[in-house]
Amino acid sequence: MQELSEKPGLPAWDLKAIYPDSSSRDADVALLRSLVVKFVEEYRGRLGSLDDDGLVRAFEAHAKISNTSSRIMVHAYLTFAENTASTAAQALLASAEELSAEVWGQLVFFELELGRLPGQFSSRMDAYAYFVQKCVQRNAHNLTEELEAYGIEKNLTGVQAMTGLFDEVMGSLSFEDKNASGEDTTFTQETALSVLHHADRAYRLRIYSRFLETVGSQKTVLTSIYNNVLLDHRLDWKRRNYTGAMEPRNLSNQVSSRAVDSMLEIVQSSYRIVRRYYTWKARYAKIDQFTNADIYAPVLPRTSPYDFAHAQDSVIRAYAGFDPQAGSIVSEFFKTARVDARVIPGKRPGAFCYGASPELDAFVHLNYTGDLRSIQTLAHELGHGLHHQLSRSQNHVNFGTPLVTAETSSVFGEILLNELLIQEARSKEEQLALLCAQMEGILATVFRQTVLTRFEERAHAERDSGRVSADRFSELWLEENGKLYGDAVSMVDAYKWGWAYIPHFVHTPFYCYAYSFGQLLVLALYQEFRTHGDSFKDGYMKLLSLGGSRAPAKLVSETVGLNIESDDFWLRAVSFIENMMDRIESIGPGPGVA
Repeated sequence: MQELSEKPGLPAWDLKAIYPDSSSRDADVALLRSLVVKFVEEYRGRLGSLDDDGLVRAFEAHAKISNTSSRIMVHAYLTFAENTASTAAQALLASAEELSAEVWGQLVFFELELGRLPGQFSSRMDAYAYFVQKCVQRNAHNLTEELEAYGIEKNLTGVQAMTGLFDEVMGSLSFEDKNASGEDTTFTQETALSVLHHADRAYRLRIYSRFLETVGSQKTVLTSIYNNVLLDHRLDWKRRNYTGAMEPRNLSNQVSSRAVDSMLEIVQSSYRIVRRYYTWKARYAKIDQFTNADIYAPVLPRTSPYDFAHAQDSVIRAYAGFDPQAGSIVSEFFKTARVDARVIPGKRPGAFCYGASPELDAFVHLNYTGDLRSIQTLAHELGHGLHHQLSRSQNHVNFGTPLVTAETSSVFGEILLNELLIQEARSKEEQLALLCAQMEGILATVFRQTVLTRFEERAHAERDSGRVSADRFSELWLEENGKLYGDAVSMVDAYKWGWAYIPHFVHTPFYCYAYSFGQLLVLALYQEFRTHGDSFKDGYMKLLSLGGSRAPAKLVSETVGLNIESDDFWLRAVSFIENMMDRIESIGPGPGVA
């Protein structure tokens, strides 16, 4: 049997850049505890009596704690992501999570006391005024200091334990089947889902169904995990006097519920674009009974995979072609061993970019399988890396972006890469294939993520009435997906388990709408770039460098002059997708089409 093994030529990151050895990590653990003791002694119960200079010193002391804690956590999580099955890595992550709970449980008072400040400051506090404003906004939803601290500690055996269990289950999920060459192979989530991009339809259908059935075999534990996550979220938002399940996420994202609702409604009213595209694709590819195992089928099958060196070069050139500084920042990830692209047993599925602190360089994690999606994923995650590196100019409370602007650089980078590949295509057929891949990425990000959000809304509402069965989750899942696909796409039988492997449902409730929000924001930004060219770049790079130092609406308005509170903003972004569809049909009308 051919075992899943590391492919040659794929880079691994070097975590020694964070800690060269265990003793340096241990020293940071000791330092962190001493910093916390000193901070509590000096500031607990006193923030309201400090002048602005005193508050600035408190923030500076808080930054040392935050940055040290982040370094410990980043190192532990990246070590765990390399091999989720490693008991040593599991123990290291558990230790870091317990330390984090200990630290932030003691420091709960900081944001609670800031939330009770009157909010009138001198210019000395300019760098921290927005963060204080957010603390004041959350004040109405805060619990007592004792309850907030207890909640952080209790999460270790509560919802945080559920998310950890979910990661372990999905990291260990695998099954054996024949690969495209007829060899016995061990499939993981990552390698199984990559088959959706394979040219062999029977192979796609078989492996996709096998993967979903394997997920379904874990329905007891996955259903239990999700029920507990839903209940935890329900108890929390009700206890904190929010008006609905999504409101805490909107406040965290610093966007109005009106803007989110408007975006979701406009996207849902545009599901016709999805049906139009897949109807075209089924006709073009001559596929009867088009299913969701066919939606990523290559329009122009590639006979050999993209080697990583080609992917790396293409991504760097795409960013450098937009802006030399962007290209330089992206290339540094490879020069300093901050990309791990290996596909190895136990490695965390999916992809992410992780930094967590303005004092740390970001690291990129992906499972590179050699298809076009892998190159797009590399461009996407390095876009996050670019955003992180630029926003390190901000302080520790302002550098992190809310979810709705977190995808600004990543999705923009994907478009830059796709346009480069289209320009370098050797034929109209290759251009069409690349356009379709770009369209499918947009459909997945804008429309599928809206479906996921609508499913989440219903799942949370359903949990209000009691524990939800696996079958009921499946019913909700198929109903919401049915609204998207209509008659254009039929769903494979095992797709009823599609809800059970979505990590955002477990890790970060209502994260998914941020993908739709962010993708549409980027489409609007890219239209601005096409209209204004080089004059757009300075505002865009400034937008990235400002991190989370402004509310998204203000950030976008001040840097590139767009209004995300306007319905016209979302309609214009959706029109970009319709224009892409026109472009696709003009290049490849399909058999029998005039």
